[in-house]
Amino acid sequence: MDSLEARILKDLGWSDEFMIPVANDENKKLASQIRNLIQKKAQLLSTSNDQELKQKYVKKSIKATVDAINHNNDLINSQQNQLNAHIAESLRQTNETSHYESQVKQMRKKKAHTEDRMRMLTFEENKFKIRIEKQKGLIEWAENVLQEANSELDREDNVLDLMEKYQMQDREQFKVRGKQGIDRVG
Repeated sequence: MDSLEARILKDLGWSDEFMIPVANDENKKLASQIRNLIQKKAQLLSTSNDQELKQKYVKKSIKATVDAINHNNDLINSQQNQLNAHIAESLRQTNETSHYESQVKQMRKKKAHTEDRMRMLTFEENKFKIRIEKQKGLIEWAENVLQEANSELDREDNVLDLMEKYQMQDREQFKVRGKQGIDRVG
């Protein structure tokens, strides 16, 4: 592509460098306009290059910003997931703690009930021990009475035996005397 200056110089018939001999005012004006246009073009090219660089930089910045935003969103999501996990774990632990506290409370109630029951059973045991001791005393007394009764019965049996013995002796003597008396009478 030919530059604007090169086309203008070509139209003027100057294709080699563009050194225009300054012969008259019109040529001076043209040369001055060309210099101004070349400077303007250089400035515009420079500005255009700067704008392109700026545009590339802005695009890179935008891409970096979008990447940073995506990364930050990923971090936020990760943190949110961790926070949700911590909240869930905290709730689980709170529920577990409440469950254990409830179990401890129930165990304490059962323990108190068991202790009350033990005290009542100990009281009942002591009552039965007292009754047993009283019964032992009654049994001893009854055994003594029974022994005395047995002794007396033995004595009475002896007395009865003696009485039977005497009765038999009396009968025998009666028989013997009755025979002797019948023998005497007869």
